Amino acid sequence: MSPETTFRFILISNIVAIILSAIAGIGLEGSLPMELQTYLAWEAEQDVSTFLGMLMLTILALYIINVVGLWKFKPWAKKMYVVFTACSFIPLPLLGPTVMNAWEYMLYDIAILLEGALLVLLFVGPVANKFNPTFVECS
Repeated sequence: MSPETTFRFILISNIVAIILSAIAGIGLEGSLPMELQTYLAWEAEQDVSTFLGMLMLTILALYIINVVGLWKFKPWAKKMYVVFTACSFIPLPLLGPTVMNAWEYMLYDIAILLEGALLVLLFVGPVANKFNPTFVECS
């Protein structure tokens, strides 16, 4: 498998792991103890401000654009992915308690590992050269 194909495989696998983690979180909520289910129900009832909702939609749209840019090896996508990754840590201390079932947590961990692999590939090896605008591939 070529390095470009490997990079794209990891990119898609990362997205699949994120989606499966969310599905596991929703689908297996009933497997949690009643106290945690009550907490999650209370958390879901909390109002999300319009501003915060619009911000989340904007971030999702930018993430999709970034994934397309990474797929096409665009130089701006590399920088954008690093910014996304760095900024994803900022709100974590503000979120409060996090409740996950085992499957959700496992898939989330896999997604984080794949994200780390993507970051390495963005800066090391032949895939990193694909994001260089002056890179010319000789066949």
